[in-house]
Amino acid sequence: MIKKIGLMIAIMLLVGCSFFSKKPNEAKKTVLPKKNIEARKLFEQSILLMESENYAEAIKTINKLLKKHPSSNFELMSIYNLGGAYEAMGKCGTAVNRYRKIIKTSKGKFPRLEAQALLRMSYGHECLGRDDKVVATLLDATKRSQYLSNENRLAEVPARLAAAYSRLGNRKLAQKYFIKAQNGLKKLNSEIRTSSRKKEILSRTFFYMGEMKRQDIKKIGGEAYVRSVMDLQVFSLRSVELDNKEWSSKAADQIILSYDNIWNHIQGKGPGKVKKKSIFHSENWGDLRESLALKTLESLKYLKAQRFPDEKEPELVKKLFRILDEQEKRFVYFLAEQKSPTQKTPEALERESIKMPGRTYKPNPVLELESQKLIEKKVGQ
Repeated sequence: MIKKIGLMIAIMLLVGCSFFSKKPNEAKKTVLPKKNIEARKLFEQSILLMESENYAEAIKTINKLLKKHPSSNFELMSIYNLGGAYEAMGKCGTAVNRYRKIIKTSKGKFPRLEAQALLRMSYGHECLGRDDKVVATLLDATKRSQYLSNENRLAEVPARLAAAYSRLGNRKLAQKYFIKAQNGLKKLNSEIRTSSRKKEILSRTFFYMGEMKRQDIKKIGGEAYVRSVMDLQVFSLRSVELDNKEWSSKAADQIILSYDNIWNHIQGKGPGKVKKKSIFHSENWGDLRESLALKTLESLKYLKAQRFPDEKEPELVKKLFRILDEQEKRFVYFLAEQKSPTQKTPEALERESIKMPGRTYKPNPVLELESQKLIEKKVGQ
């Protein structure tokens, strides 16, 4: 999260120059009234707090600034950063309200800031499991697409629109936007000339296109979550394959964590509160667990089909699939242990047939430990 927040702050500083002069290099020459000097001091203090991930104190500082200087040059930027602080703390609803306030207050005066606020707002709706609002917000953002970065405009926004439509069950529009995202990636790839720069940008873009950590399986339901994983995981895999120092390992983490989330969900007592009724809700929890396990195996099989191993394959890719193999076994043996033989996969039945009497699945402790460590840490931090 802190990387995105850091990027957000950088954007705010860039936008901030336009509040003082038409040219960025003229901002230093501007003599500010005393109240604006105090407002700037509080604003800069809030940024330092956010950079150190002290979001609670950052919120206090920003609220102090807004209370003492409600109409300063830093008002909208501070509201934006306030939303970012709440977002980083997992208070998605509060963050959404702050971003919405920017749209209402700006009223077209600061379209670049509005575009960024809409993008962040869509993350908040995603976190809350409101895919209909994710779609509406991202479509609003596309109306201001000229103010978004090329990575956002060409690839991330259409990919996330596709995933949201997919979770809503609209496969036709999902396919339309996935194709748009793929075409956007091709354009990005052709526009970036420097090899190292291309690797860094594409790896980062793929990471954000495949990001799953904002999606709560209990809020959107296991079926929608697995479908989203199947749709987005390929983007994460491409980030891993680029073997970028900063982004590839994070992409591997989020693939592994998404399957651990499914496993933990299946091992739970029930699906929790799901706003949209699942087609499985008429069945009992046992049937739903088996159906989710089957869909998860299908998703893993699909991901493996997207892999292009060769002699020069990065070690990170090999490690990722070793852990995924271990995760797959959990679902296979889970199905083999269920009472409904008709629900078992051919692979599960085959493995069950060769099991010795009394034999049970014994995971690789090293790989299981690696997987468990990823459950305990937040992806992307």
